[in-house]
Amino acid sequence: MYKVNKKDEVPIYLFHQGTNFKAYEFMGSHSSKRKGVSGAVFRVWAPHAHSVSVVGDFNSWDRSCDPMEKISENGLWEGFVPEIKQYDMYKYSIETPSGDVVLKTDPYAYHMQTRPESASRFYELGKYPWKDQAWMEKRRLQNHVGEPINIYEVNLGSWRQYEDGKFYTNGGRVLGVTCNAYTLQGALDKSYEAISKIKFEGEHFRKDIGQKALKALPKDSLDLEYKQDMEDYIEENGVYLRQ
Repeated sequence: MYKVNKKDEVPIYLFHQGTNFKAYEFMGSHSSKRKGVSGAVFRVWAPHAHSVSVVGDFNSWDRSCDPMEKISENGLWEGFVPEIKQYDMYKYSIETPSGDVVLKTDPYAYHMQTRPESASRFYELGKYPWKDQAWMEKRRLQNHVGEPINIYEVNLGSWRQYEDGKFYTNGGRVLGVTCNAYTLQGALDKSYEAISKIKFEGEHFRKDIGQKALKALPKDSLDLEYKQDMEDYIEENGVYLRQ
């Protein structure tokens, strides 16, 4: 029999059933306390592993320091690391059935190193001091159904890599930003405002999207008042902007 806390039986059962829709609250790394000592509990699914350890800054990446225990027949492993600090880097050291030892990133990590490095970082979401109370209150009072929206799209295929590390897409779009507005100019403005908040290494974006269409529109179509009904206008004119 595996050692499992009573409160963990349900999330483990649901995980193996494929119906634990909040697996991120159970898997990965989370603050915990064991026998009065503060630290973090780590959980990972490694069904074919012979052994698993947590390695990182806190134990000099020594797999003998923090071994994990198997807590389910189907391959869930759990371990506790005391006195771990925010942003500490870690990985799972997994011994395969053939005896090889490999390092794996935590698929449920809340924080990661910047590429090309690949370690996970211990991070507690609840410690960030949010200052958006006014915005949250404003959002609560807004009519989301009847207002323009921003849609952020990620092209996951652009992140796939060949064995040599090159991306499948060579110079293609990695992120797509789609914005709706009452006018094409409004969609452009909202699109570039959204793009200004996206930061990553080697970022580049076109600055001419929509310009030809903007110049081709009759002048009166640029002066539409915002009181127009958005749904009717978009159905008639198809105002969508893709960046």
